[in-house]
Amino acid sequence: MKRAFTLIELLVTIVLFSLLLIIALYSFSFMSLNIKSINNTNPKDAIYYHELRNAISSIYPYVDVDINEQNRYKSVHYFFNGKEKECYFITSSAFFFKKLVLSHIYFKEKSLWYEEGIIFDKNIDYKKLYSIPMTHRVKIIDNINRISFSYIYLSEVLKELNDKLPSLITINIFKGKEKKNYSFAIKSDNTLRLGLIQEKRAGF
Repeated sequence: MKRAFTLIELLVTIVLFSLLLIIALYSFSFMSLNIKSINNTNPKDAIYYHELRNAISSIYPYVDVDINEQNRYKSVHYFFNGKEKECYFITSSAFFFKKLVLSHIYFKEKSLWYEEGIIFDKNIDYKKLYSIPMTHRVKIIDNINRISFSYIYLSEVLKELNDKLPSLITINIFKGKEKKNYSFAIKSDNTLRLGLIQEKRAGF
């Protein structure tokens, strides 16, 4: 008896193959669109851009709490240090590690750089975050004249923001006569997290 494919099996195979082809074409077109959006034909640079977007959008609400003598909270603030030329923050979506890291974005030698270091590691004082060694770094965009950061906090656009998390970070890149603005939204529900921490610390 000869064995052969039935019509239903053939149709199922065609449908599955078509779905895989559609997914592949969509992924390719999506990557091409994003490469075009950053005005760069190098796929490696596009990947760096998306990694940067993920790192910023996944900023972690790392909280430092000051307690007064009555064991009541004195102040609660997030670790975030945003300046006009550089930005420090904690992220849960790192470039190089699957851990929380201290991230630093900055302008140096006509390039936009990103670097990071692990927070919770052996012989590292997590209470002194600026002393954490930045062990991995990568150049995001080169041949830049200058950059500037801006931060949106409570609907206000600021050039500097410390100890508070913004809802949006914009990197303004000046390259030749062109200026490009890259905006990254923060996903964290920071208000809710802060409220829960305050209530817990205050003993409510």
